[in-house]
Amino acid sequence: AENYISVLESSITEMKKTGNRPGYTVLPKLTFQTFSEKFENDLIEYKAELIKMESEFVDENKVSLHSMLWEGINTSNPKLVKKAIKLGVDIDSKQCGSTPLHAAVQKDSYEIVKILLENKADHTIPHHGNTSILGYAKAIGRKKIATLLEKYGAK
Repeated sequence: AENYISVLESSITEMKKTGNRPGYTVLPKLTFQTFSEKFENDLIEYKAELIKMESEFVDENKVSLHSMLWEGINTSNPKLVKKAIKLGVDIDSKQCGSTPLHAAVQKDSYEIVKILLENKADHTIPHHGNTSILGYAKAIGRKKIATLLEKYGAK
């Protein structure tokens, strides 16, 4: 449960920083000191409430999580990609016909490709024109990424 607290706290910080971008939702202001004082006699209830809040945040902000994931890929920001994944984003959500894995390969973002594969991104989804992701990586000269894709079973 400690992880939920740190994920929620860092997510609120990140959402406040990026709240003026299209597709992001700024969470209502919440001071954790006030919140923890409310539940100071019952730590389990406190943690349960944080987990419930995280769940509600994820349910209400699927579009924001999608934007967070794509922003992380487009800006080569692995931390943002990891946060979106931790918060439950659909890791194979498409944008303009490409999956996050396709975009990370195209951007030559080895670290992000690895993060996506470690989190079970579907490497069988074909790239534009029915090219396999491995075929695409090889075609555009991403040898190191192609080797990584093969390690995860891409054909």
